[in-house]
Amino acid sequence: MTIMEMTKGTLRDGEPHPQGVDAFAYVKRRLFEMYPREIFLLRESMASCSIEGNRTAEVCGETLDRILSGQVVSDRYVLGLAWFMRLMDEERILQRERDRIEDVFKKHVPPHALSLEDGVWLKRLLNKAFQHEG
Repeated sequence: MTIMEMTKGTLRDGEPHPQGVDAFAYVKRRLFEMYPREIFLLRESMASCSIEGNRTAEVCGETLDRILSGQVVSDRYVLGLAWFMRLMDEERILQRERDRIEDVFKKHVPPHALSLEDGVWLKRLLNKAFQHEG
């Protein structure tokens, strides 16, 4: 068995990860921002994936249940749950953007083959669609 060398970057036994507090605050804030129905759907989705053997869902689902019931949770678990929730948020944002661009196409792109002029027009439309609306 190898003994890990203690350096400035090594956490001591029992020392929480410095980002653990921020991760916990993020999880709590996200849960506070969610409607009860969203929390229920998140828990049910994790439970469903756990049944199928998804390890992330098993660990994150149980961590979420512990946090919601006020139990003590290790920083490792909180960091994992925070990362999982952050990735879900990013995917939701990307999906909204995909849906928005698809709506632009449905409204403005002709259903026939594109001519060269249409291609130039389409390029301008895409450039406009990808600009952030303010």
